[in-house]
Amino acid sequence: MDLNWIAAAVGVGVSALGGFYAGFIMGKAVERVKHMK
Repeated sequence: MDLNWIAAAVGVGVSALGGFYAGFIMGKAVERVKHMK
């Protein structure tokens, strides 16, 4: 297996996980703001 291919796969996985986590945090923040009003 090519090391570059592994590195690319890991990079894509990390960025996808990061995007999901950021969306989760944003959702929590929006919920909190909605409850405040």
